[in-house]
Amino acid sequence: MRLGIRLLFAVGVTLVPNFLRAQHVTDDSVQYTPIPITAVEEKKIDDGDKTSKRERKAPYFLILQSGAMVGCSKCGDATDVSFTTSAVNGVTIAEKFHAGIGVGFDSYLGWQTLPVYASLGYDFFSSKNGNAFFIQLNYGYSKAWRLHSFRGYSFHKAEGGRMFAPQAGYKIKYHDLNLSFTVGVKFQRVFSYYDYPSWAFFNGEYVPSTNNTTIRQDMSRLIIAMAVGL
Repeated sequence: MRLGIRLLFAVGVTLVPNFLRAQHVTDDSVQYTPIPITAVEEKKIDDGDKTSKRERKAPYFLILQSGAMVGCSKCGDATDVSFTTSAVNGVTIAEKFHAGIGVGFDSYLGWQTLPVYASLGYDFFSSKNGNAFFIQLNYGYSKAWRLHSFRGYSFHKAEGGRMFAPQAGYKIKYHDLNLSFTVGVKFQRVFSYYDYPSWAFFNGEYVPSTNNTTIRQDMSRLIIAMAVGL
């Protein structure tokens, strides 16, 4: 019995140092083994790159524009200079085409309008830094308010009409901002409904009465504006 116990103790003493030496790990023994990328992970990376490209090609934008409208209501008297402002929110397609919806405020001599319109633009002759010449077409409908009467007659209603505004300009890119200068023309149609006194022949005599008429007015203005795009 004593002989067996001694043999087990001797074997334990021999194995313990070997076990401890087998568990000892030094820094030099650690090696980097690259983890292979599976086909599923590669597809996810490719899909992410494609999504990023699509986002870069179709970013949303906001353009705020203000400027002056130059024209004349009575061209024989004087030239009018009035104010225009607008905001267009939309998306860029294929890095050159721009499509959006705009709303604005225009002040004419005797009229004020609130246009809502669709806007289409195209960049051409663009440089690597993002600067470009561009054209822009705006078409929509305006709500209108009449400020003065016509030839002394009182009006009881005013309505707006179609609005068309082609523009051209130059865009300067600075980081995430676009500063542009534009020149264009704006065509605006409005309507006035007037009441005016008249005489009617009734029962053998003339009696006073009231007639009404509709006056259509087409206004055209030169636009000189500056815009900031986000």
